[in-house]
Amino acid sequence: MGALGPAGMVCLAFTYIWQGDIRTFVLASCAHGLKLGEYLGARLRPLLWAMGLALLLGLGASTITLLHLAYQYGGINLNQWFFGPGCQLPFEYTADKLITPIGPDWSGWAHTATGALVMGLLMLACHQLPWWPLHPLGYLIAITWLTNQIWLSIAIAWLLKLAVIRYGGSQLYHRTRPFFLGLIAGQFAVAGLWLMIDYFTGMTDNVVFWI
Repeated sequence: MGALGPAGMVCLAFTYIWQGDIRTFVLASCAHGLKLGEYLGARLRPLLWAMGLALLLGLGASTITLLHLAYQYGGINLNQWFFGPGCQLPFEYTADKLITPIGPDWSGWAHTATGALVMGLLMLACHQLPWWPLHPLGYLIAITWLTNQIWLSIAIAWLLKLAVIRYGGSQLYHRTRPFFLGLIAGQFAVAGLWLMIDYFTGMTDNVVFWI
């Protein structure tokens, strides 16, 4: 805290929005979209411009919609987390550190160093040992809250993919891909359907896993 000062701590609190409760990483989605464009034979430059335009339109429309709904119905009535503790958390943390400053958290630094060492060893094993079964990314996401919610779906998908490749080979794998992509598209379609039902009926909270 001493190195940053009060103004720096407050500025740091404002950066919470860039790493707290992120629903998606936009650049990762863009990279996947461009990769799909390569497979489909699409022209990538127009596709990239279309993505940029969609991002700008989405940012503007979502900001206007959020402000309109928050002022019309009261933000706390829309989502208690995002308009309540989610907004207060970074500034309450900053205020606590300003009121009761503490020195370096050496145990935290030790845990960070241990995590960096383990990750480095996992990356080394993944690149140097062809038989190594554990991917380094698994170490990062294993302890997150979201993983607790979706681990069973991931495990089922992994087992199905393993069975398809083991007993059907690459040909069966390519034939079954549309089915599994359809499952993903189906979840989005159902979520969108319930949004339309809510809009036309006045109902609320019909969601398919709000993450």
